[in-house]
Amino acid sequence: MLRAVGVLRPGSSSPLRGLRIAVDATMLDENWSGSQRAIFELTRAMAAVRPDQPFSVLVGPAGAASIGDAFADFRHVTLDVHGNRAADWAWRYDLTLRGMQFHRRAELDWVSRISTAFVVRHLDFITQVRSAYSPSTEAFEELCAASDQALRKAAGVIWVSHSTARHAKHLGVPQSSPVRAVVSEGLDHEDEPVAPVRPAGLPDDRPFLLQLGNAFEHKNRLFSMRAAGRLHAEGWPGRLVLAGAYPTWGGSQDLEQALRAADPHVDAAVVDLGHVSDAERAWLVDHAVLGLFPSAIEGFGLVPFEFARRGVATVSSRCFSLGELQPPTFRTSVTLWISTLRWRRSVNWSTTRRNGPGSPPGSPRSVAGSRGSVRRAPPGQSSRRRLRLAGPGAPWSGGSPTLRRRFPAGRSSSRRGVGGRCWCARRSRASAPPAERWVRPSAACQR
Repeated sequence: MLRAVGVLRPGSSSPLRGLRIAVDATMLDENWSGSQRAIFELTRAMAAVRPDQPFSVLVGPAGAASIGDAFADFRHVTLDVHGNRAADWAWRYDLTLRGMQFHRRAELDWVSRISTAFVVRHLDFITQVRSAYSPSTEAFEELCAASDQALRKAAGVIWVSHSTARHAKHLGVPQSSPVRAVVSEGLDHEDEPVAPVRPAGLPDDRPFLLQLGNAFEHKNRLFSMRAAGRLHAEGWPGRLVLAGAYPTWGGSQDLEQALRAADPHVDAAVVDLGHVSDAERAWLVDHAVLGLFPSAIEGFGLVPFEFARRGVATVSSRCFSLGELQPPTFRTSVTLWISTLRWRRSVNWSTTRRNGPGSPPGSPRSVAGSRGSVRRAPPGQSSRRRLRLAGPGAPWSGGSPTLRRRFPAGRSSSRRGVGGRCWCARRSRASAPPAERWVRPSAACQR
């Protein structure tokens, strides 16, 4: 962030008062998600690492109540609590760090008014390419416009992973910011320990698998539920515990209820606790047999590192940042190769046509089915009806009439996205777990 100081206008700071810096943490509220927790820990880490640099933390009334006295020991940190951003026109900062991407243009206008320049920390593009995560079409277009303008106006852009930076390039996101950097997420290993508390909704002491995270569609909780149902059908005495709040938009709770109603093994094996406190979360992680993290798309993905901090292994999809920080071992590579080979031999055109696009179980593109898709090879390329695995570098056209006829189980929707482009989000019913497919639509889809 400090590299962006070089793009400030001359005279924006003086030797007498120094550089005035603020951290925009207005997205903090009563119940924190993983992204909000990461923003809070980043702010506290900045306070601990740079005790010689005074800065302010911008929060609303709800955020101030949730933070409490977390910064009481840092005399160089002040809380700037505001209730009405529309009436706040006082310029008072040289540089502001926005903890995550902007969701409304009013937020961007406010930060632009109170500071000379700002740096935006972009987590992911999930909400920018998936309209179901917004309450309305107008709200989705407002979010895309705010994100697009912020990336154009920012003095610097921080990507939380190289995969997010590549995703931005793939989407055609404007790269006009003079300062761009990739700064990974992290957890504070010296955080004050929380006394674990057993959740009241846990019925017994049976061993359990644990998946943490709010019930968003991209968290792929349906995959974990199907796996737990399969284990229960084969006689495993344990269960799957889901811990996470239910989002208002973009949630998978309706699909989860339908799956439990249709499969008695899934219903018997799954316990959904909903939102849990930090103390209950710590107890669940400490007592879990194994952690599950089958997300189809993530900006970074902190949950596996949270499990690792407490010494619990995690079965995770190798999508996005996890592959950057933890490369596969030789044994893992051989296992994935064998799994892919077996899948290619077992799959046939009739099953693929019935089930829709899928990915080889256990492959780097699947475990959560993350960017791979199966499509039929062009007729002139082979005399047989063979299948080809299309990787992230060759996305298939979601608006193709051929694919619409071939895979009627798929559901697609197109919206105007980041950079003024139209993108199609397709969720497929597949033999592999359902996953979000972020693909460039054809001209037919755009019409």
